[in-house]
Amino acid sequence: MVEKYYIDSSIWMDFYEDRKGFKGEPLADYAWKLFSLIHAKKSKVIFSDLLMLELNTFYSDEQINGMMKLFAGLIEKVVITEEQSVEAGKIALKRKLPKSDVLHAVSVSAICDALHL
Repeated sequence: MVEKYYIDSSIWMDFYEDRKGFKGEPLADYAWKLFSLIHAKKSKVIFSDLLMLELNTFYSDEQINGMMKLFAGLIEKVVITEEQSVEAGKIALKRKLPKSDVLHAVSVSAICDALHL
């Protein structure tokens, strides 16, 4: 079975902006190594519409497409359903968490369930 990785927007931003950590850690290098490992293992990167929405806060569609172009063969797009969004809203409200963070978790959980993981 092909391994799949759900990469947070901050890692994409680390890579794209060549960011450094608080103490100068080479975050972009870490991101590149992760993507290289995923490629070498012939694994996939899950890319959701929520991730696109988050990245659109900082970048244009053109910039995002450019960032993804290097990894086109690795990316598997998933769509977050209305049901997942409603469930995330309920959990976020109950636990006083950001809905977008809960929505990431709910969508990843659904992916795992579909793959019987």
